[in-house]
Amino acid sequence: MVEAARKYKRIVQHGTQCRSSAKIREGIQKLNEGVIGEVYMARGIAFKVRAGGRRKPEPVPPGMHWDLWLGPAPEEPYNKLAVGRWRFLKAYGNGEIGDQGVHQLDIIRWGLGLATHPTKVQSLGGRLAHPDDDEDTPGNQVFACQYAGRNLLVTFETRDWYTNSEAGMGIEYPFVDHRNVVGVIFFGREGYMIIPDYSSYHTFLGPNRKPGPSASVTGNPMMDTDHFANWIAAVRSRKPGELFAEIEEGHLSSTMAHLANIAYTTGRTLDFDPSRERFQADEEANKLLTRDYRKPHVVPNEV
Repeated sequence: MVEAARKYKRIVQHGTQCRSSAKIREGIQKLNEGVIGEVYMARGIAFKVRAGGRRKPEPVPPGMHWDLWLGPAPEEPYNKLAVGRWRFLKAYGNGEIGDQGVHQLDIIRWGLGLATHPTKVQSLGGRLAHPDDDEDTPGNQVFACQYAGRNLLVTFETRDWYTNSEAGMGIEYPFVDHRNVVGVIFFGREGYMIIPDYSSYHTFLGPNRKPGPSASVTGNPMMDTDHFANWIAAVRSRKPGELFAEIEEGHLSSTMAHLANIAYTTGRTLDFDPSRERFQADEEANKLLTRDYRKPHVVPNEV
């Protein structure tokens, strides 16, 4: 998509709407100004009460083109699990870390100014709370990565059942309900910052966690309208640099989720070459960088 946007000179925005939040943009600016000191670690979380399910073949509903819906994925009978829970099946999605997680991973990259891929990745987890269902992406997953030349650690964790909160997220700073805990924590030498939803940030400074600069909104914190407005403005100006989430940002953030899943699948710590976008001396892992596309739904190698 990045290559296509460049070749055809198109204005393409990625759907990480948090980048269009005025409050979060303010928080990221303060982070870069040193409000919590030098940042040495960032952690994202997605704790959600997710139930699994079963693949039960059924007749295709009237009006649905099942073959087109499957697209490049392997052929299989119609089933409601695939349609309703596609995010958590490897044939169609990337699990919680690729569904919810890409938003928080994007905030981490943005806040830390990470304009490349990580060089070392590892991930462990499994179907722990629901081991007997038919979903095949990890419900519990821990991901960690590091970047060349940067003295910092990035981690991400998903949980798909009952759990505690973290840093007050989901309780003191609830988004929609008290069941889901989603957010980012930046750890600095002088304090920490949390981004507990899609439009807020809060800082806590020193050993006593003294409240520092913060900002939040009331009501629905989703930033869809502002994100579309930013895209439309860039379409009219024909200036990709005005986009808050230009497509290359989406590529870099979504790659983190893919690398996490590949490390999880192989069960190994992997070394990644950002310039070549290949794993070093690991052909098994490199084969997982793409998939076999079911014809005629084939994605070409070249634009």
